[in-house]
Amino acid sequence: MVQPAVFQRFRVLAATLAPLALALGCAHSATGLPLDEKRQAVEGGQALEHIKVLSSPAFEGRGVDTDGINRAARYIADHFRRLGLQPGGDDGTYFQKFERVVKRSPGQHTLLSALGKTLTVGDDLAILPWSGSGSASAEVVFVGYGITDTKNAWDDYAGLEVKGRIVVVLRYAPGVTTAGGDPAIKLEARALDLSSKVRNAGQHGAVGLLLVNPPGGDDDFVSPRIEEGSLPALQVRRTFAAELLRAGGVDLEALAGQITLTKRPTGRALAQPVRASMQCDQQVDKRMLQNVVARLPGTDPLLKEQYVVIGGHYDHHGFAQSGFGAMGKRGELHPGADDNASGTSAVLELAEAFALREQAPRRTVIFMAFTGEERGLWGSAHYVAHPIYPLDRTVLMLNLDMVGRLKGSHSEVDGTKKSVLDVGGVGTSPGLRALVEHANSEQIPIVWDPSGEAPSDNTSFFEKNVPVLFFFSGMHADYHRPSDTWDKIDVDGLGKNARLAWRVATAITDTDLPVPFTRPKEKPVFGKHRNQGGSDKPMPRLGLMPEYGDRTDGMSVTAVITGGAAEKAGMQSGDLVVELGGQPVRSVQDYMEALSKFKGGEEIEVVVIRKGQRTALKAKLAPPRRRS
Repeated sequence: MVQPAVFQRFRVLAATLAPLALALGCAHSATGLPLDEKRQAVEGGQALEHIKVLSSPAFEGRGVDTDGINRAARYIADHFRRLGLQPGGDDGTYFQKFERVVKRSPGQHTLLSALGKTLTVGDDLAILPWSGSGSASAEVVFVGYGITDTKNAWDDYAGLEVKGRIVVVLRYAPGVTTAGGDPAIKLEARALDLSSKVRNAGQHGAVGLLLVNPPGGDDDFVSPRIEEGSLPALQVRRTFAAELLRAGGVDLEALAGQITLTKRPTGRALAQPVRASMQCDQQVDKRMLQNVVARLPGTDPLLKEQYVVIGGHYDHHGFAQSGFGAMGKRGELHPGADDNASGTSAVLELAEAFALREQAPRRTVIFMAFTGEERGLWGSAHYVAHPIYPLDRTVLMLNLDMVGRLKGSHSEVDGTKKSVLDVGGVGTSPGLRALVEHANSEQIPIVWDPSGEAPSDNTSFFEKNVPVLFFFSGMHADYHRPSDTWDKIDVDGLGKNARLAWRVATAITDTDLPVPFTRPKEKPVFGKHRNQGGSDKPMPRLGLMPEYGDRTDGMSVTAVITGGAAEKAGMQSGDLVVELGGQPVRSVQDYMEALSKFKGGEEIEVVVIRKGQRTALKAKLAPPRRRS
């Protein structure tokens, strides 16, 4: 508790200095030294030991579809328990549980019947990613590569009647027989994508799709990842597809060669009608997920019902079986040492520092490890929708996500490459930037961002009008890859970042000053995707928070920023963006690519799907953010 004399000094100086920064100064002057430096409780070395455990193979990459995610939850809860922290979750436990669909897989009733034969999933048949569930029985039509690219005047569906029929589609592009090959003609990359082919077939009225590898290459199946779509879609071996088309008077090899040679679409209705029946059965895997929550009660009679949340997500990509942004091979362990065992370890270190500290906090501290962040902020979104502690009495949410690679991050300060810490949210309450500046006694170079938005869990709180701070030490080549291992952690930098968070947190918990919420005027796209791929191109802003998952039928909107272009255009949380400025959007990456083609101030059309209805909206883009 702050000493009376020091508190009086704080009152006198508050008129001229940032209140929260002063609060920090008072807390330190009361003890002579910052508490972490006095006890050495917040250390990079100790945090690294947590990272080694959490990123070990036993925790299976902490994917939400693995058993390792539950082991990680128990590890975190056990640490809180050993520290003597109170359970902060549901029903007197350390857990807040909720159920989500984490995976889809082929069901046993997936089959294809034609020419008196029935194929089932296995050596001769596979269910495609982006396939819908359901069945179809119809005549077969060959539509070449199944591409519609108006920009390059290519349409495999031109002159063909495919409504109510099953289309046979060649994989890849004209002239390409293996993955990564160069097309014989120039075509838009998005039009060649398999998800676009499935969607394109549905848009032309087809009731089913059969994919086949082009002659001359391998006859392998597409990766078995399953994402729900609307059109039943299967892949068959080339020999069966050739037999199916031959029965209708079409030579698969000859037509594929003709397309490559003439560089013109050559779809073909069969001379003799051939029917096929197909059924796609997908099983849904629902899992009970859990945030891990602990509390340290405040001691001040008037402040103990106010809460400071210190959190970070503990999930990662597991074995990349379901994609969602993982960049390594499927089945390969993604340990997630920096993302986000580093942030989790910092939360554990701060919990230990608070638990061992002689001076108890005046405000109540909530330590929270979120699950499902990589799937679209699942855990934090669930918490703010079902808060255990009132959000209107939550004075700050401090989020730690990827704080283990301070050395070698890619941000720029003053035009030179430096190792820096991104600190977001400093505009969500007056004095937050001054507080962090005052707490930065170890002189970490910082890039400031006023916004409370980021592809991380602070956004869930920010959208509920809770002041936030977001610590992030930068992108690197190991992001979302199996190479994100503990031996690459910058231990010294991790310790500095954690100690900075500790000093900020103690200042907030030890003062009775209010932390009023403000909504920054500038709302940049900030966080883990900044500088990805070595680019930091200024982007215009639409003012929304996407769900960072692996959808291929559009980009789902997690939140619409108050006062932003999206809100003014009439966009809503839950909308599915399928077109931006005339360009198709099937993923977050498509959205960012489309957005980059425009400038601030331009008015564009945004097409969304809302409750099954397609709606076109007009939005005037905001200019790119300024960087300080």
